[in-house]
Amino acid sequence: MNRIYSSTFRNDLLETVQSAIASKGIVNFSVVAEEIRKRNEAENIALEDVEQLVLEVATDLRAAVEFDGAEMDADRYLPVRRSHEQEEEYALPRNCLS
Repeated sequence: MNRIYSSTFRNDLLETVQSAIASKGIVNFSVVAEEIRKRNEAENIALEDVEQLVLEVATDLRAAVEFDGAEMDADRYLPVRRSHEQEEEYALPRNCLS
């Protein structure tokens, strides 16, 4: 079911994401979503829904997105060569599927 959001909320959403991009060059979607949710408590929108909307807007604007609290080491996910005969394999941490 698609929910219809007020123009005030939608404007706040867009302006806040654009402001995060302009000031930091990256959108920490959980922090931005919490700020928007607090300013628009009267709308009674769940934080998870606001996070999803922030992620959609940031993606539409082709912005880099940061996942708060999730420290990622990009080097762990780069291709690793085991030998010349074997194909590339991707190194994933043991706990990534847990």
